[in-house]
Amino acid sequence: MLSEMTRVLIQRRELLRLRRFLTAAVIVVGVQAGIVIGLIAVGVTPQLALALGIGIATAVHFAINRQWVFTAEGGGFRFHLSAQGIGYLTLALFNYVVSAVALALLPDALGVSPIVVYAGTTVLLGVNNYLWLGRFVFKHAR
Repeated sequence: MLSEMTRVLIQRRELLRLRRFLTAAVIVVGVQAGIVIGLIAVGVTPQLALALGIGIATAVHFAINRQWVFTAEGGGFRFHLSAQGIGYLTLALFNYVVSAVALALLPDALGVSPIVVYAGTTVLLGVNNYLWLGRFVFKHAR
């Protein structure tokens, strides 16, 4: 059985990690929006600006999560960088497919705005991402 002190330390570590995950999300949204808006403002087509914004924001998100949110204390990560990258990109593709299907089907099925579906899907995928990244992609070696 875990001692009370151990339980408290684990809870604090998880709360810190969750705060970092949410902070990283805000940073990445800012990076993506800044790139997309900035590029459109200087005459880049919206489609190209979006592709560049998503690509750069994805790289920033991966790096922040690997180096700050899910950083391995002492023992390192169970998987090497390339395996983490594959797991991360698989999760990103899953998120895209779920979001696209939800936006295509749920607004009419539920009688709600696509914005409501997008917001709900984003929250649910955010919870899934936190759990998946911590337990599978950036899993610690210990």
